[in-house]
Amino acid sequence: MLRASAPRMALQLPRLRAFFPRHDVTLPREQGKFGGDPRADGIWPTDGDSGQIAAAWSLGRDGSVEELYGGIAHLRAVLHDAAQHGEPVVLKFKREGCRACQSTAKAYESLAQSYRGRCRFFVVDFDHCRSFCQQCGVRTVPCAHLWKDGHLHEAVGLGPSAWDAFIDRLAGAIDPGHVSAHATTLSSEDFFNKLAEARSLHSIFG
Repeated sequence: MLRASAPRMALQLPRLRAFFPRHDVTLPREQGKFGGDPRADGIWPTDGDSGQIAAAWSLGRDGSVEELYGGIAHLRAVLHDAAQHGEPVVLKFKREGCRACQSTAKAYESLAQSYRGRCRFFVVDFDHCRSFCQQCGVRTVPCAHLWKDGHLHEAVGLGPSAWDAFIDRLAGAIDPGHVSAHATTLSSEDFFNKLAEARSLHSIFG
């Protein structure tokens, strides 16, 4: 018996113009353009530390999209609390002025409401959290980091044409029995849409 599919939000690919700001930053070669786990030591905060952090930073428990702005310490606290409740965590990396980032903003908020109590959703603004983005190795936005049980499950693109694939990955992390409703073949129209989107993504570090 097929399980109910994940919530779907229709997206229209906007007319986008390439924009490639450059920065003199050296990143680890082993990380892809969507980044990786910034925690070099993998240390979790103690219960006491987590409580102190929670007083200052949101842990994303209320079903809304929260901003993660406290760096690795904030991320550790969120992952620690979410793991205790068996909830995956999603970080969306974005930047002001990025139309591909803005195109999925409302759908991302709707997704957070649909999965309230089952998953936690955050955004990371590059312009406000440059150091953290560099530590994560994020080179291109929009992208998403999907965490499960305290570990980075996937780092993927989050542009309009990648949205359905992201929902399938998220649904699979929340419900291992989820069956994708999407075909694996790529039509010529999808190919050219993906090509246009790839040219529009913000290459943050050049």
